[in-house]
Amino acid sequence: MEFSGRLASFPIAELLGWAANDRRSGALVLRRTSREKRVYFDSGEIVACLTDSTTEFYGQHLLLEGHLDPNTLTRCLVLCQEKSKRLGVVLVEQGILPRDVVEYTLAEQLEDLVRDVFLWNRGIFFFQNELPPAEDILAEPINTLALVFEGARWIDELKRIRETFTHDNLFIRRATSQEPEGLGPRAATIVRKLKNTMTVGQLYKLTGGSYFRFLTEANELAKQGLVKVLDQGKATPKSTHELPLSNLLLEQAAEEQMAHIHRDAIPFDVLEHLVPVWATAPDENTWPSLQESERAFLCQIDGRHRLGELLSPDRDERRLQTELLIVRLRKGALALIPRPAEELDAAADELDTPEPRRWWRPFWKKT
Repeated sequence: MEFSGRLASFPIAELLGWAANDRRSGALVLRRTSREKRVYFDSGEIVACLTDSTTEFYGQHLLLEGHLDPNTLTRCLVLCQEKSKRLGVVLVEQGILPRDVVEYTLAEQLEDLVRDVFLWNRGIFFFQNELPPAEDILAEPINTLALVFEGARWIDELKRIRETFTHDNLFIRRATSQEPEGLGPRAATIVRKLKNTMTVGQLYKLTGGSYFRFLTEANELAKQGLVKVLDQGKATPKSTHELPLSNLLLEQAAEEQMAHIHRDAIPFDVLEHLVPVWATAPDENTWPSLQESERAFLCQIDGRHRLGELLSPDRDERRLQTELLIVRLRKGALALIPRPAEELDAAADELDTPEPRRWWRPFWKKT
């Protein structure tokens, strides 16, 4: 890790300028609370950018730009999973979008991903020698300095937007129950998602895409009288929480180990039909160290519920739950059986399967 620090001390424009002028190759890792982006350079030019936020994924960008409808996107994402291919490849193979449109929109989405970081007031960063997956590299690299100039324009424009949308806890609602005609895809999505009174931040989570472009469209809708501001609300520092520098040092020290862990991560999305059971009776003496939500989750493991029923749809909560499961699976405290224990017993009763051959019974008795 040759270069690291806080974004409050090294603004993103300076970091990108440094990478461009020194013709750097590698990854600029940017983190803010639970958010992460990785900007990849090849001799100072940007060739890829990855984000961990599903609201900024390529498919959402295509929806908001009007290139796809939700049904087509869903169908293509299913094909992506079945064929283990990127969305852009599937779109071209299925004849849904021409190759040049895919290449253009991928570059467009990448630029938005990077320029949105210009709006981050706080966070941490480090630079490391890392190449992106080959399938994520753009056909043509992005000129870094040109992107810096555009990012600076976004900062200036954001100041004007904040005169109306002062912060993300601002309450807004539709001015009319009718959906106006003639709106662009992104503006139409914003109006459609704004069914009830909600905060700007809540509406963005439903809309997704570039945060700056969302604010720009919402601000324009307010100017046109299609969206009304109801209450200033209270600003919160949550979205710009400053990560401790100690976190950065720990992140740097653990980066290689974490990469190894992620490679060995258990794919719970393909195991959701399996049923967790206790292979070793839970030790209640260790449970006081867990949070109440963690204890409640583990208490649901009774040999009757499948993983898909137990795991939360919320991404952050689901991540914590899977970590709890991974720890106990690796310790041998948990096992996964193909069907709920009661169903296995019922099937065994029909076949008159003797007790010694009911291998799941010892696990079930511990639940």
